[in-house]
Amino acid sequence: MKFKKALALVGKVIAFPFVKGADLVCWPFEKAYAKLKKYRIFHSEMFQILFLSFFTTVVIEILSKRSFLKMVRWMVKSPAIFLVNWMIVLIPYSIGLFLKRRYLVYAITTFCWVLIGIIDAVVISTRVTPFTANDIKVLPTVFSVIEIYITGWKKYLILVGVLFAVVIFVAFSRLPVREDKIKRPIRVLGGITMAGTALAFVIISMKIGLIETRFVNLRNAYQDNGLAYCFMNSVFNIGISKPKGYSQSQVENLIDRIDVPDYATMAVSEPDNVNPDVATPTKPDEYSSSSIEKIISEFQVNVIPEDERPNIIFIQLESFFNVNRLVDVTDDPIPTMTSLYKKYHSGLLGVPCIGAGTANTEFEVLTGMNMDDFGPGEIPYRTAMSKKKCESIAYNLKEYGYSTHAIHNNVADFYGRNIVYPNLGIDNFTSVEFMTNVRMTSINSWAKDEVLIKYIESCLDSTPNQDLVFTVSVQGHGPYPDFSYYVEQINEMDKFVADLITKLKKRKENTVLVLYGDHLPGFDFDEEDLKEGDLYQTEYVIWSNFNIGKPVRKNIEANELSAYVMQLLGYNSGLISKLHMSKSQFNEPDYWESLRVLEYDMLYGDQYCWGGECPYESTDLVYGHRPVTIKAVDIITDPDDHDVNYLTIEGENFNVYSYVYVNGKKQKSIYVSENKLFVPNVDVSEGSEIVIWQGREQLASSNTYVVPEEE
Repeated sequence: MKFKKALALVGKVIAFPFVKGADLVCWPFEKAYAKLKKYRIFHSEMFQILFLSFFTTVVIEILSKRSFLKMVRWMVKSPAIFLVNWMIVLIPYSIGLFLKRRYLVYAITTFCWVLIGIIDAVVISTRVTPFTANDIKVLPTVFSVIEIYITGWKKYLILVGVLFAVVIFVAFSRLPVREDKIKRPIRVLGGITMAGTALAFVIISMKIGLIETRFVNLRNAYQDNGLAYCFMNSVFNIGISKPKGYSQSQVENLIDRIDVPDYATMAVSEPDNVNPDVATPTKPDEYSSSSIEKIISEFQVNVIPEDERPNIIFIQLESFFNVNRLVDVTDDPIPTMTSLYKKYHSGLLGVPCIGAGTANTEFEVLTGMNMDDFGPGEIPYRTAMSKKKCESIAYNLKEYGYSTHAIHNNVADFYGRNIVYPNLGIDNFTSVEFMTNVRMTSINSWAKDEVLIKYIESCLDSTPNQDLVFTVSVQGHGPYPDFSYYVEQINEMDKFVADLITKLKKRKENTVLVLYGDHLPGFDFDEEDLKEGDLYQTEYVIWSNFNIGKPVRKNIEANELSAYVMQLLGYNSGLISKLHMSKSQFNEPDYWESLRVLEYDMLYGDQYCWGGECPYESTDLVYGHRPVTIKAVDIITDPDDHDVNYLTIEGENFNVYSYVYVNGKKQKSIYVSENKLFVPNVDVSEGSEIVIWQGREQLASSNTYVVPEEE
């Protein structure tokens, strides 16, 4: 009994500041209610819900727009759109009419909406792109880097938000249970009617075009259409909508239309063993080397002999863009890239995001698909591609004998790459968990890109045939303390490109190097800040150490880049790739609609394009080219306590992501060097099994070392 009293006393002490805070919050409302309750309309609970949802809508829009005046101007300028957002916020409040503890429902609803507003305000201050439901899906992969973003005032804002939420909960929980003067069936009917009317208004507004349903610019969409509407759109609007007239005949007709010649096979010599039962085609009357060259020149493609096919290296440079496009930039911090832009195939690259969204640009380049066809803010790596396979440049190049590799100087599970890459045809993946001697940036501790050079070379050395190496860099990642820090990072990235090209020239192998930025950095740029292009354009360049045709300046979309590279080399595998190569046969709307038809058919439809069944098999993803190996284990017994042992493990390719397990149990270990690990205070004996796993996700393991018997 005394224990219960003591526990109750402790509870009262802990709750005291929150209770007083709740009383303080409730006080002005109690005074206002005392004055207003004389008016009959204020006795209506439906009116109270309408007022509360209106107030909540105003608060989250102030947070989203980061200005009370901007919110007022938007509400006056677009009252119908504000009403749509108000109705969306109202719907969960209507549920409270069903319940006795409905004040608690109102508290939870208010807290959730305000929390979304606060998160959006924090996120948009960091990366420019607003908060969407898809950000919640990637949350498990960002805990390792969350401290990079949540710093300074943002930590205090979150703390204040949490404390405010606790106060609100306490305040609402102290309110009495609502006495039901109206019978429950009538209240349920009233709640359903209110929610149904609000939902119907939202749906009708979308159908008649009162509010946007397709967001080209996500940041502008949130400002124009409201946070509540845009966020809920990102919750329910996922995947690709079914194209009008979708059918087997529509898909088959499209495939017939995009069939293009396979110029790469022109260079293949005649097979040694010709089948005598197969008739030899009749020689054309005008057959000659000059006639073949004429045909090839008309399509601006190369015919490359099979034994001269090049290695192809893609490098997606994090947040890299040509800062010389800015009006007020005078000194050039990226001389290497500036020179490449002038000398090789290059142009502006339309990307699907700004300030963030690396995986979506990566997805477009790998697959040729268009992010505009997916839901707003959707990340296909976390939705469709986590379970499905589709065409990619990796699968396309495998038809020409290529081995496929991916490199990323960040953790393997970021954006779920370790799950998605096998579905995109990647054979080997070297993430930061398999890298040694990685230097970090001075402010936000991202891995510098210089480390990528040796692993790109390792990929090229790992097979006797040609290789595709798809590389995603991370050094340019935000947040940035200021613009000068960002310029320092891209200057180092420019030097990395120069050093890489120097290495590739020495290899004496035909090589194509594709460089591009994934999006503009997270600064609050405006269109007028740029001399050329828009905020959704970075720049690309295609370097080669052999002739792939006269360099041209050509602006393209990110989803066209891989097909463009393949076309320059005379390759034509892949249906989406062929569609991009056949772009001139379509008018602009038909071209993008045809792409949507193929995307839907491959990911959500009946796969008519492949005869009803996906032809691709997921790869057995192998991590790294340098295996982690245990060579020797030295067991040291504490002279003062014979029950305490220490381990010194010697081997190869250890790093800070090497985790020691003894008999299946993870041990606390200390990284000494890439050849040595130290494990303090471990329970080990004869027959104990020691193994090293790389990464917290246990991506790959070393050999197993068994402690031998004492002689």
